[in-house]
Amino acid sequence: MYEKIQEAYGNEFNGISISYSIEDEPLGTGGAIAKAMSFTKSENILVLNGDSFIKFDLDEICNNIPNAENQSLLVLKEMYKVDRYGSVVLEDNVISDFEEKQYKETALINAGVYILNRNVFNGKGLPEKFSFEKDFLEKEVKNKSLFGIVINGYFIDIGIPEDYLRAQTELEKEINK
Repeated sequence: MYEKIQEAYGNEFNGISISYSIEDEPLGTGGAIAKAMSFTKSENILVLNGDSFIKFDLDEICNNIPNAENQSLLVLKEMYKVDRYGSVVLEDNVISDFEEKQYKETALINAGVYILNRNVFNGKGLPEKFSFEKDFLEKEVKNKSLFGIVINGYFIDIGIPEDYLRAQTELEKEINK
């Protein structure tokens, strides 16, 4: 239903030019990101998951952007009593592992916000269709090229019906704080 987004926002929003990357067939999360990045001109690109929200200060994120083209920054959120998400192991701001979903009293999770250098996929031998999480992030851990920043802002993932319903009331309150 991309037409509804195009109809609502057109080619510009608040003085910012908009380009649309439309998939003729599903490319997977990674393929979709790679295709969209081909429309960009910036050196570093802000990528956001569409099914989650985290309140953060963009300046804080930008001040932590890695400076090499093979490095990426992931926004992380500390969660409590969680089993619905995989967890991220962070050592000295470098992501050292992604762990499968399991119950943990406290865990860092991937909040679905990334700063990617426009050339981050170059030389990786990735197909046109690929999973950003499995085929890229999980393989990049060994290269120590993934950095993390922990953000304490409000977070919600609408991937399950209960949280989708909760978002209907909470998001407006949180955004207007």
